Amino acid sequence: MTDKTARAPEQAGKEEKQPSCFGDWQRVCPIDANGVTQPQILCMGCVFFKPCLQQALQKQGRIPTPFAEKPAVTRMTGFLRRWSEQKLKSSSDGEARN
Repeated sequence: MTDKTARAPEQAGKEEKQPSCFGDWQRVCPIDANGVTQPQILCMGCVFFKPCLQQALQKQGRIPTPFAEKPAVTRMTGFLRRWSEQKLKSSSDGEARN
């Protein structure tokens, strides 16, 4: 294990390159005879461990590929549409009672 892989993720600089084994599920998390994924102990000290393991498991199909998060504007638009529909419905219910 090199000095680069022993550092904490927040200390890892952007100039560091991913190792050649990055995301290679056969090297990072091979499957044993029982069909259980076995992350390698040597990989756990690497600063790229989490994203590497995620990519490897995505390649295997064991976890879903993350989808792009919706922008805040889209979420706000949906919220306002639902709120408006509820307000219109409640105001029409109030008029029907009178």
